[in-house]
Amino acid sequence: MADSVSIPYGDEVHAVDASGRVTRVQLRGILDNSEGGVSICVRRDEGHEHRGGYFFHIRKIEGEYLFKTFDGREAWIANNFEDVISFVNHVCGFEYDEDMWDKAQYVNMIEESYE
Repeated sequence: MADSVSIPYGDEVHAVDASGRVTRVQLRGILDNSEGGVSICVRRDEGHEHRGGYFFHIRKIEGEYLFKTFDGREAWIANNFEDVISFVNHVCGFEYDEDMWDKAQYVNMIEESYE
């Protein structure tokens, strides 16, 4: 059985409940109020209070946004906030974006390390 997974940024996961496209306001509020990075779980509006969703670990660094994996490896850097919004909405299935499809494929192919 796998060990429990820790999150790269602190002990808190910020839930973003959405019935459709995640908005700039929803993410901007979380990203602007986090020092050193934040872990976000985007999930559907309705369901069990402990439901899962799509996890993103993001750190803002000098105007760019670094996405990390659960084990802390760098996965991708978004050059601007608009790319963050597009990537999150694409991955969550809210809005297809061909450029973000390419980025998601890259992130999905990162070799996992097992100890």
